Amino acid sequence: MLELKNLGIRENEPKEFVKFFKLVESKASNLNKVFFMQTGECEDVKFNNLLVDTLYGWLIPQDMENDFKNRYLKNKTTIEDDKFYVRVDWKIENNELKIDFN
Repeated sequence: MLELKNLGIRENEPKEFVKFFKLVESKASNLNKVFFMQTGECEDVKFNNLLVDTLYGWLIPQDMENDFKNRYLKNKTTIEDDKFYVRVDWKIENNELKIDFN
């Protein structure tokens, strides 16, 4: 397990999952957003040294990150935060992992 300091994850996770989560974070960053995970489906699909899962959580604009992170870490998200709640879907095509926010 890796110690998590700045990732949008509340708990320690296996390093293979953290590698996958960093890809999710990168995809969010490309949209000028930050993803904070609430839960996953626990599918735990192994792919290229990653542990892949369908995730649920908040896709927050970067300018709101610090305010949201404080609520997130305290488990005090609000009903106003619900408009940012998304599902992270994934699929493997041509031996390539594709990640989408829905």
